[in-house]
Amino acid sequence: MPVNAQTAHIDYLILNAGVMNIPSLELSSDGYEMHFAVNHLGHYLFTRRLVAKVRKAMIVVGSGFYIMGATDAVDDVNWDRRGRDKYDGMAAYADSKMANTLFAAACNRHYPSIRTIAVNPGAVLTELMRHSATPATQNRLRKVLKHVFRSPAEGARAVLAALADTASTVTQKKPPLYYRDGRPSRAVVEGDTFAADRLWEESENMVRAYLA
Repeated sequence: MPVNAQTAHIDYLILNAGVMNIPSLELSSDGYEMHFAVNHLGHYLFTRRLVAKVRKAMIVVGSGFYIMGATDAVDDVNWDRRGRDKYDGMAAYADSKMANTLFAAACNRHYPSIRTIAVNPGAVLTELMRHSATPATQNRLRKVLKHVFRSPAEGARAVLAALADTASTVTQKKPPLYYRDGRPSRAVVEGDTFAADRLWEESENMVRAYLA
């Protein structure tokens, strides 16, 4: 049953779908590069369909890799300009994480009554690395990384800390856009309204058929 039919209102919307480092260029059923489709475009459409019911805040779970992403990647989603033979899974992931941060900024302008923040929970040991190595290598890596990376519960706490902070910062003239490790941190794209607006417009064009 669709979420819209199940609830009258939503207090907090947390957008956390994600894929990383898909080794070869894959397109979604709608024809968009998979990192962009899953990590950003699905969130964009989900938000547009549900935002009328959101009451308090929205969280876009991002990554520190966003700083390596291109602010204009929306103009080359399928790597036609860069060359499909030059596709790089981590570059595509970084582009999608940049889109997460720009999307959060755009949401704050489109929906000023709802706080939207991008959250970097840090390095969390999840299944996100499933495309980065063979299953056997992943098992070996997990034994090492569990001593360095955060557990999913610890990663969730970083998200919840940022979420709890939305109540105390809601009256600020310019509340934080980006949180790192549960604390406010300046995003490198703060103030780049052109890139945020461009991403919004192109995303809307891509999912227009589902917005009617």
